[in-house]
Amino acid sequence: MCYSPPPNLLYRHLSAKYGKLEIRVIARSSSSYEAPPSTNVSVVRFDLDNKGELVQALKGHDVVLLTIGVGPSFEKTSLETIDVAIEAGIKRIISSEFGNDRINASPAQRELFSRKVAVLDYLP
Repeated sequence: MCYSPPPNLLYRHLSAKYGKLEIRVIARSSSSYEAPPSTNVSVVRFDLDNKGELVQALKGHDVVLLTIGVGPSFEKTSLETIDVAIEAGIKRIISSEFGNDRINASPAQRELFSRKVAVLDYLP
């Protein structure tokens, strides 16, 4: 759930396009991620087993950008996060589909990306 781009890169890009933004990074309680200094970015840590905490952390925001790394729990964690985002009233959910061409994927690539495809297909 936590993405660490070069410091301030995402914030600078979005702020330049849309003006002042409030960005909230929702990170696992075990994450060591810290918000870049001098930005309007806050970090909220949560316990994966406490969905109520995550719902509260997401309320009042418009967009969730999923940046969950592809690992053993990728699909399960992504689907649960999507459900929680919907419950919190999130208007737009963007999956971490960066650099993969799912639409024109070969059968072998589709198999390789099957967990990502399942998450993308689950999005409302």
